[in-house]
Amino acid sequence: MDERRKSGRYRRRRTTPAQREAANERERRRMANIGVAFKVLRSHIPTFVYERSLTRIETLKMAIDYIYFMKYELLTLPVDVAQQLYGNGSSTTDCL
Repeated sequence: MDERRKSGRYRRRRTTPAQREAANERERRRMANIGVAFKVLRSHIPTFVYERSLTRIETLKMAIDYIYFMKYELLTLPVDVAQQLYGNGSSTTDCL
């Protein structure tokens, strides 16, 4: 059966209060998990102790910058240090 009204739009499916509450709870858990993930990511980004907490977008941008910095550091290691760290058969690019 066609559920369209005369205007051509579909009717919104009605949800019960229990379904809405379950959806709200799933969303709260999802957002809490995202918050925990950002907290863990922030803990791996070097910052000054006195700085305010980073926003999510600042965290992502700083993580990208830090990854590029660390990649540069690995690629510019002296050959003898790289050989000590990674052995004779591999290069610093193998870990990237």
